[in-house]
Amino acid sequence: MSDAFWSESGPVELGTAALLAILTAVLLWRAVRAPRLWHLPMLGALLTMREFDLDKAVEPGLLKARTYSGDAPLAVKLLGLFVIVLALVCLWRVARDLPAAWRALRAGAAWPWLVGTAIVAVVVAKSFDGIGRKLAPFGIDVPPETVLALSRVEEVLELLFALLLLIAATVAWRRGTDAPPAPIASIRDGR
Repeated sequence: MSDAFWSESGPVELGTAALLAILTAVLLWRAVRAPRLWHLPMLGALLTMREFDLDKAVEPGLLKARTYSGDAPLAVKLLGLFVIVLALVCLWRVARDLPAAWRALRAGAAWPWLVGTAIVAVVVAKSFDGIGRKLAPFGIDVPPETVLALSRVEEVLELLFALLLLIAATVAWRRGTDAPPAPIASIRDGR
């Protein structure tokens, strides 16, 4: 396949961003009926913006350490701090629901497996990102062909991450044997 297929503006990268945007819309649609779950569409929106590289829209980048240790404008530092704190608050709220996810998993629900697999996929993907650069300080020289192959695997795993989360979000609200945890069930049932 051509390099354009795997580029930052190629179909794999755009597919990932599109799936994350659809995920955000699905989560927002559900959260409208249960405002206490505002953190789920917010996380989706943050992931979507990150996939579109909006964190790099300001120099040197909102998620770069040199933004906070260097001479970046105060407004950029404050915006970056806000985004980071918002992401951490959202993750904390997700972590509070882990017991409900564990109960759903024990009850045989598919969505916790999907979310878990998505997390594994994105962790592996991020470990492949820039692998040559990451291993160079340890004296490990990764051939350019391997770096290229792993960067493509990374993009596919990121696409899989977005797809699995979208499937998990839709499965979690499906009626039937795949009962979601109590907060999600209350949305589904209109409580």
